Amino acid sequence: MNNESENDPQFEPPAGSSMGVWMMIGFWLLLIGFGALGAKHLLERRQAANPPRIIPGDSNYGPILVLEGTRRGHYRVQGMVNGHPVNFLVDTGATEVSIPADVAARIGLKRGEASLARTANGTATIYDTKIQTLSIGPLQRFDVPAHISPGLVNSDALLGMSFLRHFNLAQAGNRLQIHEP
Repeated sequence: MNNESENDPQFEPPAGSSMGVWMMIGFWLLLIGFGALGAKHLLERRQAANPPRIIPGDSNYGPILVLEGTRRGHYRVQGMVNGHPVNFLVDTGATEVSIPADVAARIGLKRGEASLARTANGTATIYDTKIQTLSIGPLQRFDVPAHISPGLVNSDALLGMSFLRHFNLAQAGNRLQIHEP
């Protein structure tokens, strides 16, 4: 059924109806915008490194660094490379510590000899480097072999075995304990 008044050229919609439509559109745009900001904030908090707990050592060994796993089972920790803060993803499958190129530039690591490496994402060019001092919590090593990896873009550095092999690692549940042997 057609309403004849709608086809009438002199028909005018009720006053304020277009304003109501624009207010409804504005409401939904604000709701979507704030929802997107909230989701972004939640994701950033989930990806941030959980601060490690440090348990005082006993007579057998020194302090124990305890890392809580993420929902995906990854262990992230903030460490210090030559006195500069660096976010790490613990990677026992990585032979060496791997630093993204942008992080290496920020902290002043020098590129050494180039070589090719096989990674989970295929073959990549890497550059040898040496970290004078690397520490996570109370655990520290000097002259740590590492490489600069231009393929790690917008990523945490990988805390590989060139550092981790000097420590005992024990995983139980959603926790990783790292301590001196």
